[in-house]
This record gives sequence, C-alpha cells and structure tokens, in this order.
Amino acid sequence: MEKEDSDKRIAGDLVQTSNEKWFKTLVENSAQGLLVATRYPLQIIYASPAMETISGYTPLELTSLTSQQINELVHPDDRELFFVRFDRALSAGLENRRNVYRIIDKSGVIKWFELFPSIIMIGNIKAVQGTLIDITARKTAELKLSENEKRYRTLINLAPDAFFHGDDSGNFIDVNRNSSVMTGYSRKELLGMNIVQLYAPEDLQKNPLRYDKIKRGITVTTERIVMRKDGTRFVAEMKSLMMPDQTYISLFRDISGRKSLEQELIAARIKAEESDKLKTEFLNNMSHEIRTPLNAIIGFSTLLAEDDGDESEKMLYRSIIEESGNQLMMIISDIIDISKIEAGQIIISKSEINLNQIIDQLHSTFRHSPQLRVSLTAHKALPDENATLVSDRYRLIQIFSNLISNAIKFTVTGEISFGYSEVSEKSIECFVKDTGKGIDPRFHHEIFDRFRQIQPDGSLTSTGTGLGLAIAKGLVSMLGGTIGVDSDVNRGSIFRFTLPVSRKK
Repeated sequence: MEKEDSDKRIAGDLVQTSNEKWFKTLVENSAQGLLVATRYPLQIIYASPAMETISGYTPLELTSLTSQQINELVHPDDRELFFVRFDRALSAGLENRRNVYRIIDKSGVIKWFELFPSIIMIGNIKAVQGTLIDITARKTAELKLSENEKRYRTLINLAPDAFFHGDDSGNFIDVNRNSSVMTGYSRKELLGMNIVQLYAPEDLQKNPLRYDKIKRGITVTTERIVMRKDGTRFVAEMKSLMMPDQTYISLFRDISGRKSLEQELIAARIKAEESDKLKTEFLNNMSHEIRTPLNAIIGFSTLLAEDDGDESEKMLYRSIIEESGNQLMMIISDIIDISKIEAGQIIISKSEINLNQIIDQLHSTFRHSPQLRVSLTAHKALPDENATLVSDRYRLIQIFSNLISNAIKFTVTGEISFGYSEVSEKSIECFVKDTGKGIDPRFHHEIFDRFRQIQPDGSLTSTGTGLGLAIAKGLVSMLGGTIGVDSDVNRGSIFRFTLPVSRKK
C-alpha cells in the first residue's frame, strides 16, 4: 500500500511538473503580455517575455520598477482611472473586465493596449493578473477614422446645402445642420422621417422618386417643391446618388430666389416683347391719327384758298380745320405728357381751386362735343362755398377730360355722368360713369398701361393713341391719389379716382 501511495505521489508530481512546464512555455511564447502585480506595496512581481515588446522594458526591469516608476508607466490621462479600477478589482474581486489604457514605453512612445484582469492568490496575498494585448495599430486607425469622421462632419455642417443620408427605403439615417435650417425640422425629427415626407404631394405625383436610376449608379438631379415644417414651401434643386453600402445621399439647394429671378426675367422679356409690339401698333396708329387731322387741315385750307365757295361753306371749312387742329394738338400733347410722366418731369402747380367750377366748365365743354351721342350729367356733392381745395387745376381738368373723352368714345346708348360723390376729411372721390361697352374684369389691370386700348373682349382697338388712361393714372398719382375701374362687358364702366383734401390756411 505504501508503495502504491508513493507511486501516486510521484505520478502527481510528474503531472504537475509537466503542466507547469507547459503553462510556462505557453506564457513565455505568447505574443500577449502577462503581468502579475500587487497594490500595497505597488509592485510588479511577474512579467512575461512579451512585455518587453509591449513596454520596451525587460521582465527583470519591470519587476524592479519602483512604485513611482510603475505609476509613471501609465499615461497621465488614464492613470487615475487605471488605479481606481485596480483598487476596485482587489477589493471587490472583479474579474474578466476588459479595459483599454495607454502606457508610455521605455522610449517615450505612447501605446494602446487591452487589459483583461483577474484576481489570483499568491499565498495569502491577493494580486491582479492581467493579460495585455497591444492594440496600438488598431487604435491609431480608429483615431484616424474618428478624426476623418469629425472632419467630414465639420465639412458637411459647414456646407451651404442641406445634406441627407438615407437607407434604401428613403429613411433618414443622418442629416446636417442646414437640413434643419432649410426645413424647420430638428435633427431628431428628421431622423424619424422618410424623404417623401418633405415633398409636396403634387410634386411627387408629377415627378416620382427615381430609385431605379440611383441604383444604376446615376446621379439624379431634379427640382423639387419642398414643404417646411410650418407648411411654407420652397423650390429645391436635389442631387442624389447611391453609396457603396447601398445607402444614398441627397443634397438640397434652395433655388427659390433663382427661380423667382428666372420668372422675373421671363416676365420682363415677355413685357419687353409686348412693349415692342405695342409701340409698333402705337406708331402705326399715330401715323393714322396724325395724318387724319393733317389731311383735313391741308385739304380744307386749300379749299379756303379758292375764292369760288360761298361764305357758309367757308365757315364749315374753318370749323373742320379748327377741330382738326385741336385734335392734332391733343395728340401731340398726350405724347409729350406721357414722356414727361415717365421721365418724372411733370410739374405740379397747386393752388386753391373750386371743384364745382371745374365740374361746370367740363360739362359745358363736353356737352357740345360732336362725338357725344348720349346725355351728359354732372354731379356735385358740396355747395360752391365748401367745394374749395388745393390742387393743380390744369392737371385735374386733364384727368377728367381723358376719362370723359374715353367714355364718349365707347358709349353709344344710355348716358354718361361725372363729378364727385364721396367726401371725407382726408379725400374726395371723383368719378366718370358710362353705359358703354364695358371691359372684362380680366383685363382691368391692363387698361392703365400706355398704348393699351382694350375692347370688351380684351383685344386692342385700332384707333386712338392709347395714352389717355395711362396719363390719367400718372397724374392722379402725382396729385397724391389713386385710380381704379369697376366694369364688366355690356354693363358700362365707372372710373373712380381720389384727391387728397388740402385747404389753404
């Protein structure tokens, strides 16, 4: 029995010796470092050969380091945390907690390593056994990647465009600062949205998203109507492309200003073309309008020069010459006035005038007009003693005259009335009303344009200068008032303009 027990002890010793040699061989040939350290006092009691590669210190040097030298081996920024965890591991017996720290090797180079600690007992002393893996290369790459990501994030946030990063279903996974500025949504709100939620429904219906093109590697550029959080809209130029990981990025640029400018340029071009057309028609009309009275003046002057006509015929000739001369003077006056109005050279000479006297004068003048085919009535809202105000008498007569002449031209049945009706402390409203052809409301905004002579259907007339209403509008504005029209086809027209009330003190 004793021999059997002795054989078992010898066999056990051999196994233990064999295991210790195997473990020692494994540790000493491992690329991972192994340290065993105690805390009080702080001392490294074992260092594997691989620690020389990690720290630059030989195992003997590491086990000979003083407490201060061991302290300085850990990077200053990690030192406090390292020893807090060291003490916590010893006191709480925590094991297998992976931590990342930096050390300063013997040559002064900073290295990163992972530490897997565990608690072991050496006799009755508790020590920390740590396996160290050098991760400097990996950490350096991670830091570089993090730095690149930070640089990328900075550039993206500084970009003037809104940046959206989405998955293959259109859900946002990243956005930049300008995306919030442009849409009114916070970053958090956007990251819970799909790109289709930013577009006006009619825009998506008219112009669907083209994932098919993006997936083929095509950069898609489109114009989109984007809806902000507050419901307002803007036009954006959108550029989208697929990334290698099958996500996509889109850049939005607000081009509302550009689109508005484009529309203004188009409108200006159309207006310029229309203006050229109107000028051509105006010149053609002028040729006719000027020739007609000139032909009458020249023709009847020649007849007057012949001494074989009776006195009644000569009086008729003189009357026609006088009327044609006045007509010619009005045409020339209109051309000069519209030119002065546009150049801002009209001189307004205000004085105290009696509005009732002007109304009476106009009525007396126009009721004898040979072109008048209907009754003409005048309306005065104030007695003569209260109808005084400060304004330009000549320009006021000119405004009324242009409006009344216009009414006479287009009214063949019914009546024409003019005057003033509404009076307030600040203004007087004047009017010219007729029962003529009227004007379609669609063209009301055009009739005060120069060279415009609108028929009820919106077409241009072929007679007249087309300057009367433009002159009236310009003069009313210079007198401090406004002018407008209320009219419809076959219902006649009412032109109203205001005059500010101003009296001499």
